[in-house]
Amino acid sequence: MAEHAVPLAEPTIPQGTAMLALRRLNDAAGLVAAADLALERGLLGLLAPGPMDVGALAVAAGLDPKPCEVLVRQLQLAGAVARTPDGRVAARVDEPGLRYTLRRWRTLPRVVDGGPPEPTAHLYPTLTPVLADWMLPSHRVVARTVGRAGMHLLDLGGGMSPVGQLVVEAHPDARVTVVDRPEVLRVLADRLDGRADRFALLAGDLLVDPLPADADVVLLSGVLHLFGDDDVLRILRRAVRATVDGGTVAVAEPLLREDGEIDETITAYEIGLHLRHPQGGIWPYSRLAGWFARAGLSDIHRLALPGAGSLVVGTVGRPATDRT
Repeated sequence: MAEHAVPLAEPTIPQGTAMLALRRLNDAAGLVAAADLALERGLLGLLAPGPMDVGALAVAAGLDPKPCEVLVRQLQLAGAVARTPDGRVAARVDEPGLRYTLRRWRTLPRVVDGGPPEPTAHLYPTLTPVLADWMLPSHRVVARTVGRAGMHLLDLGGGMSPVGQLVVEAHPDARVTVVDRPEVLRVLADRLDGRADRFALLAGDLLVDPLPADADVVLLSGVLHLFGDDDVLRILRRAVRATVDGGTVAVAEPLLREDGEIDETITAYEIGLHLRHPQGGIWPYSRLAGWFARAGLSDIHRLALPGAGSLVVGTVGRPATDRT
């Protein structure tokens, strides 16, 4: 029996804000379609050795030159390719990275139905150095805020400990203990160079393994949102027990707005987080501050960080200025 194409239903033409919303969705879908086609036709693989003229790229991919030019411009909008000064096309992302990104988003139906998330633990040794560099402006603010001479910084889930490295750079007599996965700590050890004597690297689980009990500051940077509510409170209480009287617990996280309005950057991160760690979440400041208080912290306050993050700080026991 012959197959017949089923025509698309005639769309209802929306007006006003509905039209703007549909246009935005259409633009986003177009970027994804262009990325899919670039992978299907091997464009990024063709560009991997170096920049190419669009005409040569079209011939190599078996595409018509005119629509190939349009496709390249769409890929430029997506950030997947760029133009060199002489007009050639250069890849900005590699094919495996783009393929992983698109495949990861296709797990969304499975995850929202309660299925397992995409495994990501194997990516941490590769991703943590990239994230450390990407978030450097925020790390600098955190380091200036919590760092001081002679301190002991306990960096829980610290990855490359960018804040710890900045603190030691500014205060050579400071010391840092980093707790993380052993495979991540091996990468960190290779990056410490001449500062290794200022760092203690402790492989462990934040929920169960013993922690030092003499930290002046305990830092959780981009960590708590990976855990469920009960574990967040449990980790904060463990952080308090690891901190000296008058010391500080500092948490750097993206936070939702209190008024419920959507922050585009944070919401995009939040749904991506759900693909990897559906037990985790992002919360408004008031909720995190409530956990701080339940963990026994006082003088709780918030500092905005570059980008979409916030630094929330609380004091353990009496403030340092009140100690005798």
